[in-house]
Amino acid sequence: MFFILIVCGCGPTKTERDMAERLDKVEAMLTQTQIEMTAITKSLRATQDEALKARAAIIELEKNHRKATMISDFYTLKGEVFIVNRADESFQLGGVCLSVYSKKEFDDYIKRVRGEKEKTLRSLYVRLKSADDSHKKTLAEYDALQEDTNEKYPILKLVKQESWPQSLKDDYNKRKKRLDELGSPLGGVLERKKTEIKRIEKSIALVISGDFYYQNLPAPKITTQTNSNGSYKVVLKRNEQYVLVCNAKKWDEQLYWFVPILPLANEQNSAEILLNNNNIHKGEF
Repeated sequence: MFFILIVCGCGPTKTERDMAERLDKVEAMLTQTQIEMTAITKSLRATQDEALKARAAIIELEKNHRKATMISDFYTLKGEVFIVNRADESFQLGGVCLSVYSKKEFDDYIKRVRGEKEKTLRSLYVRLKSADDSHKKTLAEYDALQEDTNEKYPILKLVKQESWPQSLKDDYNKRKKRLDELGSPLGGVLERKKTEIKRIEKSIALVISGDFYYQNLPAPKITTQTNSNGSYKVVLKRNEQYVLVCNAKKWDEQLYWFVPILPLANEQNSAEILLNNNNIHKGEF
C-alpha cells in the first residue's frame, strides 16, 4: 500500500513577502504623492488668487496714475470782476457770466466779423449824416419861418386877431401850425429827428465799445459765473491759449472784456486775471 504525503506550507514565501512589502511602499508613495499634489494644487490656487489681486492692484495703480496725469494737464484760473469809480470806490460785479474761447477760435471769429463790423459802422455813419443833414435842414426851415413871422407880424400881434383881415389870419395860422409841427417838444419834427440822431449815435457807440463782437459770438464751450463777491473760478488746459470774454452793466453803461489767457507754466497750478477798469475793451483788437 502506497501513501502520498503532501506537505502544505505554513506561510507566504520570501518572494511573496518581498512583493507585498514593495506594494505597501508603492501605496505609501502614492498616498504621499496625492497629499503633495493636493498641497501643490492649494498653493497654486492661492498663488492664482494672489496674482489676480496683484493684477487688480496694478490696474488700480495705472488708473490712478492716468488720473493724476490728467489732473496735472489742467489748472485753475480765478479772479474778480469789479469797477472802481472816480471816488476810488470798488464795486464787485456779482452774477456776471464769463465765457472762455480758444485763442484760435476767437481770432478766426474776429477776422470773420471785423468786415461786418466795418460795414455796419459805415452804414450807421451814412445814416447819421443823413439824419443830421435832415435835422439841420428842418431847423433852418424852422428858424427862417420863425424869423419871417416875427418880422411880418410884429405889430399885428398887439391887435386882437378877430380884427385881422381874413387873409392875414389864414397866413398867420398856417405859419403857426407849421412852427408847431416843426418845433413842438412833444413829438415835433425837430424833436423826432434829434431822437433819431441820438439813437444812431448810441448804436455807433455800442458797436465801437465791443457790443457788435459780443452779441455775435458763437456759443461758448466753457462758461462760469461770478459769485456775490464778484469772484470766479474755471478749470482750463495748461498748454492752451484762451480768451476770457465778459459783459456787465454798471451805472447804465455796458462794459466788455476780451482778455487773452496765456499758457500756464508747468510748475504752477493756478493763475489769476482781474477784470476791471484797466482792461475794459475800448476799441479794436
